[in-house]
Amino acid sequence: MGTEVDIIDLVRKYENGEMDITVKGKNIFKIINFYKKTPNKLYSSAEVENIEVKYDSDSIVIKNVLKKLQDLFRFAGLDKQINFNPEQHVSYLVAHTVGLSLEQEYELLSIDNEKKRLEYISEHLTKILPIVSEFEQMKEKIKMNGHFKNFPEIDLK
Repeated sequence: MGTEVDIIDLVRKYENGEMDITVKGKNIFKIINFYKKTPNKLYSSAEVENIEVKYDSDSIVIKNVLKKLQDLFRFAGLDKQINFNPEQHVSYLVAHTVGLSLEQEYELLSIDNEKKRLEYISEHLTKILPIVSEFEQMKEKIKMNGHFKNFPEIDLK
């Protein structure tokens, strides 16, 4: 699986030729055949099949995901506001903010339906919210314990 992107901005170019860029995803594709060497090219290539993505979102599922995401930010002590238009493809906009592993991101990318992607994210948030909340409560308890006052190398922020 992969994503076709448009390069929006060249943020930084390094002396060794590497670059930091900003991209916008366009289409999702499945790799049919991969060619490590391509005749007369300096790069690899592949035969791909475009995946038709269905954007049949559900406003109730979107609101549920956005509420859980706001809870995640609050539990993690992040002062972030969520300003997504429910008409946007919310799953792609929030996927990188919910702590998915690379395997989970790949799994999410493989889902061709917006509602199912949102449900996947919602299930993930349901699993991690109690863990994040508990961790933040533990940090607060440690901060209140006088025995830890004199350990400057511990930064609990």
